[in-house]
Order: sequence, then structure tokens, then C-alpha cells
Amino acid sequence: MNIGIDIVEVKRIENLYRKFGEKFLHRIFTDEEINYCFSRKNSFHSFAGRFAIKEAVLKALGIGMTSGFSFKDIEVVNLEKGKPVVILNGKLKEMLGNRKIEISISHSDNYAIGVCIIHNL
Repeated sequence: MNIGIDIVEVKRIENLYRKFGEKFLHRIFTDEEINYCFSRKNSFHSFAGRFAIKEAVLKALGIGMTSGFSFKDIEVVNLEKGKPVVILNGKLKEMLGNRKIEISISHSDNYAIGVCIIHNL
């Protein structure tokens, strides 16, 4: 089993958006993630939570962004009842194989945290 955790300051994500706009969002998030976050009352809390999960997944896998992967290769979507799940794309999907990923996202007024557990089957 591998575990990754990350914490993100919500204001940091908001400031990056204010500075770089849509270019920042489209570099990090898929269209579905962007639409979901903007549909939420506190959009930047949702963006920060998803960003934290992407980092936590990379930590659990023991790799970084210098390994030729994109943040968009890690997509966070919500199931019908709201539970967030990770969908991997590209090389990350191949790399994971049959292992199962579980995630949890939480946030306060100022921070979002993401936890990822990857089970070795």
C-alpha cells in the first residue's frame, strides 16, 4: 500500500487564477473538473482540493511532474452521491495497472487537503 497526502492554501490557487486566468486552470484541470468547480459555491476550495489530490496521487506513486506526466493525467470526478474518485489517463493509467486508488478531500476556510491510498493488488 502506498499513501500520499498534500495540503494546499486556497488563496494560493485563487491568486494563480487571478494572475494567469483560464490558462492556469486549463494547464492543471480537465474541462469536467473546471465546470464542476465553477458550479460550486466556493469554487476555489474545490480547485484547491483537486490540486491537493493530484499532488497526493503523485506522492503515493513516488513520482513527480518531471517524470513526463501532466496534472491533467489525474482527473478527479464525483460519483452520483458525491464521492470523489480519481481517473488516471495516459502513461499513469498504464503505470498503475490493476491497483485500486482511494481518495479523500477536505477543506477549511483557508486550506484544502487531499489523501490518496493506492492498494497493491
